[in-house]
Amino acid sequence: RAWCQAEKSKVNMASDVLRARLLKLTTTGSVLHTTTIAEIVDKNVRPVRPGFSVSDVSDQLSQAPTHRVPLVDWDGKPMALISQLSILEALAEPGQREARVGPAADLDAEEISEEVTVVPSFSMALSAFHLLQPEADGSRAVPAVAVVDEGTGVLLGEVSIDSLRVSPTEAK
Repeated sequence: RAWCQAEKSKVNMASDVLRARLLKLTTTGSVLHTTTIAEIVDKNVRPVRPGFSVSDVSDQLSQAPTHRVPLVDWDGKPMALISQLSILEALAEPGQREARVGPAADLDAEEISEEVTVVPSFSMALSAFHLLQPEADGSRAVPAVAVVDEGTGVLLGEVSIDSLRVSPTEAK
């Protein structure tokens, strides 16, 4: 229980830092008012498809630059997000931990995925970062947004809070 309180405190401090950083970036005249999502999208994503096992997802996560991978349909359109935490939660389900450590490789990606927020590539960066802004309680509504081609809906990449650290010229 003490560990949970300490972790909650760390999360709250990190949220305060993110909130301050977002406020600075979202003031009038900020580069976010003139930058499109397409200019800062991280295209280095490792999507998984329906039917991928937890073992397959774990392999993709181990090679991904972030702690999550998108679940896309067979046309490349985003369906959901799968994070490292999703895998741990699936393994640690009450009464299931011991039984699932081995069989976890047989769970499908869809069983451990989270809802995904999608924005078209022509959207302004400011719009996406409003979606990523921490809630009043310190939690974030979404960890990242999937950026899609506005015509086809195919996943182009993702934008997360980490994208704040990259200037539009560095992202290209």
